[in-house]
Amino acid sequence: MTIQDFLKNLCERTGWKLSQAESGDVCMTIPLKDGRIQKVFVTEFTEEGASMARVRSIIGPVSSLIGDRALMALKMNATLRYGAFAIDKDNLILADTHLLDSFNPEQKVQSILYVAEQADRFERLLFKEDRH
Repeated sequence: MTIQDFLKNLCERTGWKLSQAESGDVCMTIPLKDGRIQKVFVTEFTEEGASMARVRSIIGPVSSLIGDRALMALKMNATLRYGAFAIDKDNLILADTHLLDSFNPEQKVQSILYVAEQADRFERLLFKEDRH
């Protein structure tokens, strides 16, 4: 099963909206509590001959990480079960990377949902709005 097939099946089972981003990445729009949503992107790539997938969600613009927000983000980074904060273009993101050769469907679902929930949580803490 390819990662695209897995994500399509996952979205059909969960009711998440599946689309393709302008970048070509798979995009899942995941509804969360309190009527909030979070978009999670999956990029497949190869590194050193190994097939991998990066799961990421945008938290907010890096330009907004001024003062205590940057320090708060780094402190929160140490509490994450999956993934880590990173900067992608002009955005603070939460990203997790998976080796596809050792495909564990349950672990992938947990990672995707965790990235969505935590990105939304940090978006709310750092920026006080539902941006993504």
